[in-house]
Amino acid sequence: MTALVLPRFVLPDPWRLLRPLKLDGQWSPRQRLQYVDADPGVHSRGGLPPITGGYVASYSKALNDPVHTFTSCSIGTAASNRRVVVGITQNGRGSVSLSSMTIGGVSATLLTQYGGTSGFFNTSQFAHAVVPTGTTATVTATYSTDIFRSYISIWAIYGASATIYDDQGEALDTTSASCSATVAMASGGFGVCLAGKGNTTPTTFSWTNATERSDSTYGGNNSSASSADYTAAATITATQSSTTQKTLACATFKPG
Repeated sequence: MTALVLPRFVLPDPWRLLRPLKLDGQWSPRQRLQYVDADPGVHSRGGLPPITGGYVASYSKALNDPVHTFTSCSIGTAASNRRVVVGITQNGRGSVSLSSMTIGGVSATLLTQYGGTSGFFNTSQFAHAVVPTGTTATVTATYSTDIFRSYISIWAIYGASATIYDDQGEALDTTSASCSATVAMASGGFGVCLAGKGNTTPTTFSWTNATERSDSTYGGNNSSASSADYTAAATITATQSSTTQKTLACATFKPG
């Protein structure tokens, strides 16, 4: 008799019950069952597929104003489960905080801001929102006071939970050429990071344990920024030759 091949669902042992099959209206208790994996690894992710998608684009703006608006930004392929992640760094103002961000008119969830204290003129931070329609969008960042220059990097990821898995970063003044953050990673997850620097001649960044996606001077005055992403738990390091003010923000998303 030919074996019937069924997907295998891994359950705790007490629940692994076999029942005879009813074929053509007849019970077939002697039918041999052969199990195969429908998706190896599904059970290790609790039945959730891994996050897909990735980096899309970066943009910069020089404007002395609390509201920085980026128009016609690429945000990836439209989908009901598309989460648009925006990393933003600004330079030129201390004692400042990001009050809100909208992505395609959708209010975004703000994550931890690194930097921005009195006398510290650089910040880095992430925000994210589900934006199901469109391939471009306007991104509007509103700060608590005027800022001079800003830079954003955008990722479009699919199948990510609204609950952030990890959010880490660092802000350093004149103590080191590197900023570092130790981040956790969920199975099937995805991580993003953004570094910014100001107040001296801008130079490029180099990354450890993350794949660089952009690296740019911006705003025409002493500002530079770089973005990267990662898929494993690690200590992420962004390094420049300068030891002046710099910030790093990292965020990890889990499937959901």
